Amino acid sequence: MPLLGLGVFQITDQAVCKESVRTALETGYRLIDTAACYGNERAVGEAVKESDIPRKEVFLTSKVWIQDAGYDKTMRSFEKTLENLQTDRGHSLILDISSLNEVYRLHNIRFAQ
Repeated sequence: MPLLGLGVFQITDQAVCKESVRTALETGYRLIDTAACYGNERAVGEAVKESDIPRKEVFLTSKVWIQDAGYDKTMRSFEKTLENLQTDRGHSLILDISSLNEVYRLHNIRFAQ
């Protein structure tokens, strides 16, 4: 896994995202981090596919959102991510639990102090 990568969080413009990934790959970056909820996996996939970099040299990370947790939902989410990225494999799939605090708040769950 490369030590340095490009994250595409909050790049909502697909053309800007694609160009950012293309430039990063040309510069030498080999890790690209995206997520289904960012809405830009397809732009990432297009940039990687159109680059001259062999796919096996590009480390792709994406995230499954908390509402897609559970085996069946996670597998469907992963398949959709692969489709969006236009690849047959990813390297890292992370279950994004950043919204757990909201779940805890809504259900009045507290941690022991």
